[in-house]
Amino acid sequence: MGKKDKKKGKGAEKAQAKALKKASKKEEGLDELEALIKSYQEQDAKENTVAETAMEQAPSQRSHCTFVAHCEKDLLYRNVQ
Repeated sequence: MGKKDKKKGKGAEKAQAKALKKASKKEEGLDELEALIKSYQEQDAKENTVAETAMEQAPSQRSHCTFVAHCEKDLLYRNVQ
């Protein structure tokens, strides 16, 4: 009723083919992930660039001001230098 002449080694070939297929899918996923990370890094670099401009005049004296909170009351103390 059953076949007596089975070909041996067919299961190993299938398993190897399956493993190769899985590995290629993982590589594709990793490539997509790396591309996505790179695009996020480029976008972040564009958004977070800092531009420095030199001032023509010295800043006024009011630019050096500090506020200190009182530890017990709702008061702010201002120190102008």
